[in-house]
Amino acid sequence: MIVDHKSNPQPKADWLQVATRHSGQFAAYAEALEDLSGKPVLGTLIYFSASGGVVEVKG
Repeated sequence: MIVDHKSNPQPKADWLQVATRHSGQFAAYAEALEDLSGKPVLGTLIYFSASGGVVEVKG
């Protein structure tokens, strides 16, 4: 599982759009982690620390 923390405040209405913008970043993280560990990444999440929300990032 990959969890990335984003500190900039985002209103809940924008969370999905922000998550979509980061899908390429998460795909790169997942590929690198799978290559290094030989294990699958089970999921990717963004945690918006300032607004307290979590969104799954699908790539």
